[in-house]
Amino acid sequence: MTKLEKIKDNWHYETLDNVMYLSTHTNGGVEINIVVEENEDMLTVFNQYFEDFDIDSEVELHRQDKNYCDNFTIRESVKDFEDFVNEWKEKPNFINDKEKMRDYLILSKEEFLKSYSYLTDEEYESTREELQVNEDWRMIFNNGMLEIDTDIYGEENLKYLIELDNLLLQLKDLVNEERFEFNTAETDNLLYRLRLKIKEGE
Repeated sequence: MTKLEKIKDNWHYETLDNVMYLSTHTNGGVEINIVVEENEDMLTVFNQYFEDFDIDSEVELHRQDKNYCDNFTIRESVKDFEDFVNEWKEKPNFINDKEKMRDYLILSKEEFLKSYSYLTDEEYESTREELQVNEDWRMIFNNGMLEIDTDIYGEENLKYLIELDNLLLQLKDLVNEERFEFNTAETDNLLYRLRLKIKEGE
């Protein structure tokens, strides 16, 4: 399920005069509304809403209502909004980073986080979650991220293509840098790995 599909399944939405109105409720029953103006991208507006969401301000605003105060302690109010924001706020990921995505699909999680020590486990898992909910891999690896045909769907197939593409790019670098020489450890090792990878796909 994509994020758009999740929104459609969990939010009420209607369009009036080319303006989209989204509404839902927190677990505690507080109504939340998002307005998407004409010519605005719905997902962009949605993500920005949660990026700008100020829990303290929302708590202060709602606690001006006596009925709300009667039903929520301050702690319950804060937790209700925190749970809501955590469910819908876009989590940090590196899905649009070409280099990281190549390594993500080639390296194990331990190897990847060791190579990119500044990335967190949360970012890694968020990227994995984003991949799992996105049913069309071409939406992720578009805009020139790969120089190979990505019409083959599925994680395993795509992983193979990226591994092959990575080896071809290394070979291309050797040629461009005039380091491609037969009977040298670097070239022979790369060609051997490339032959194995091609055979794997036969």
